[in-house]
Amino acid sequence: MNGIDAQLCGNGEEDRRQDQDDRGRLHEVASDQQDDVDHDQELPGLHAKGHDLLSDDLRNPFSGQHMSKEHGIANDEHQHDRIEEAVANCVEAVDGGHMDALKAFIELKASAKLMADALKQIEELAIDELRNYPKGKAEMLGAVVEIRNTAGRYSFKHVDEWNNAKAIISQVEADAKEAFKLRLKGQTLYDADGVEITPADFTEGKETVFVTLPK
Repeated sequence: MNGIDAQLCGNGEEDRRQDQDDRGRLHEVASDQQDDVDHDQELPGLHAKGHDLLSDDLRNPFSGQHMSKEHGIANDEHQHDRIEEAVANCVEAVDGGHMDALKAFIELKASAKLMADALKQIEELAIDELRNYPKGKAEMLGAVVEIRNTAGRYSFKHVDEWNNAKAIISQVEADAKEAFKLRLKGQTLYDADGVEITPADFTEGKETVFVTLPK
């Protein structure tokens, strides 16, 4: 598998064999269930039975980065390549059946949250640094970064006409939803004047995986 980083999403073959063993032991005594609880309690630290699930590149992408700015850019480029390769290898391992997809999904979600939290923490510092560049725009690591203002928002909550119109729309929506539900039963909904209410259209939501990470 081209040297897949086994620590990114765990040791794929080992995890898969462990999962199969676990499923085969569902009928065993309660002590095995306690082992499963202990394993779950390890999740907040993102460890699993003897090995890290996350690679060092994703757990702490800035480790060992205490160096001068002259050397920092080249090293950052190398670090980015390592992280990108680790993620690609993880996906390749899951696609090839060498890693458990669910465990990999959880670990990648945890990595994404880690990165998102880090971005929030340093965003103001990045903005301050960008102010030193002409027009608040810089080119670095092959990317263009610039200061931009998010879109402003209007508020109409104090406008009576808006509140009245919103109330009417809410009622229309409620009637249309009810008309849709009745149509599924072969029935029709009419308003107070005997006019048939047009049912709303409904599109089923897409299945997705929702992960609640340990705090």
